[in-house]
Amino acid sequence: MDENEEQHNRFFYYDARTNTKFTDKAEINTLDLLKKGKNKMVNFELSQWIDFFNARTKEEMKMLQTISLPEIKQAAEIVEYVNQDKELRIQAEQRENALRAFRSEIAGSKEEGLKEGIKKGLKEGIEKGKEEGLKQGIEKGLKESKIETAKNCLTRGFDIETISAITGLTSQEIEKLKITIYADTIQCTKNL
Repeated sequence: MDENEEQHNRFFYYDARTNTKFTDKAEINTLDLLKKGKNKMVNFELSQWIDFFNARTKEEMKMLQTISLPEIKQAAEIVEYVNQDKELRIQAEQRENALRAFRSEIAGSKEEGLKEGIKKGLKEGIEKGKEEGLKQGIEKGLKESKIETAKNCLTRGFDIETISAITGLTSQEIEKLKITIYADTIQCTKNL
């Protein structure tokens, strides 16, 4: 960002090519705390927030509590309350550390649970896949066995109804096999 004399800057999203504003619902505001004395045209509320962020002593915080803006007064009261008692400040820091540790532990537990769930899901998926593959293999083997039996019966002169009763194949499937056997026989005869 180019340096300027402004204490408060507002930035909007623009299309660089067309210089068209993207939206009026989003903006970035920057506040340069070091420029308080340089710009006298700052509004009152902004000036009070700058004073709050720049306050370094108890007296400055006390003075801020007398200001009419309720948000700044509340923020100053919280800062004073936490800072007035060393033991209270330590407790507040310990509580914050405990909350951070708890959130971290929860996040780690969630991640660990997710990994374990994925691992278990993959294992179950592989097992189910093996079972399904075995089932399909058995079904395919049975079908091939039925077809082979039907071919043998056809070459021995069995009728289609009998072959269907023996193998469980439909009469249409057996008819197709009969045509295939006949075509193979003709091909073999031609090759002799």
